[in-house]
Amino acid sequence: MTVDEQAARSFYWFIDARLDEGLRAQYDAPAVEKYREEYSAAKADHDAFADALHGGDQDRAEELLELLRNRASRWKAHAEYPEPPVTAEDAT
Repeated sequence: MTVDEQAARSFYWFIDARLDEGLRAQYDAPAVEKYREEYSAAKADHDAFADALHGGDQDRAEELLELLRNRASRWKAHAEYPEPPVTAEDAT
């Protein structure tokens, strides 16, 4: 897995955009609170990723990038998902 700041930033921005869409679609107090919680968690993961990457802790950076990927995975079918889908050709 390639671990770089651009990949983490792409997932973070993607998560932020999907959370914004969800908030606009369902703007009420519970939706706002859920948005704040999920956004704060994604931001914390991204910030920790940047700290680990710049601090030379490759293992921690990889772990945090995987957390961002997992957060984004519920929108994997979205056209703007930061990674291309894995095809049968990729698996061989």
